[in-house]
Amino acid sequence: TGVIILVGRFYGIVQLSGRSAVDQLSVRFPNEVKDIKIDRLCEQLHFLHAAGWVSADGTKVGFFRVHYQDGKTEDIPIIYGTHVRDWWAAPDARPVTASEVAWKGSNRASTASRMSLQVYKTTWKNSRPDAAIASLDYVSTMSPSAPFLLALTTE
Repeated sequence: TGVIILVGRFYGIVQLSGRSAVDQLSVRFPNEVKDIKIDRLCEQLHFLHAAGWVSADGTKVGFFRVHYQDGKTEDIPIIYGTHVRDWWAAPDARPVTASEVAWKGSNRASTASRMSLQVYKTTWKNSRPDAAIASLDYVSTMSPSAPFLLALTTE
């Protein structure tokens, strides 16, 4: 079993910015969050995440930069339609192709709009399981979508 690393030091959610968020909201989110501590070996990382606002399928909405303790880095892309979609899902929303719906629910506003809410689990297989991961950076590409991270798990 994996160890859950909650992103609670970021108050339960790490919300990044995107062009639509900048255009439509008065609050400003960061374009990146650096140095999310991992400090361990792992074979896989599991991300619980989604996005606000729609982008075209295939758009890179963000990425995780893996910092290994030996100084090497590797990027994990977050692709709209592959790993995440807007967390407000229409009844006819297409599924993501390389992630799975981890949670689906609703609230009064989504029910009134005839939509559901959902977040996704994406699993990344570490190409260097014998090299300890020191930390992650979480970066928005400033596409129309604004990615957000709820939690991650190491395995």
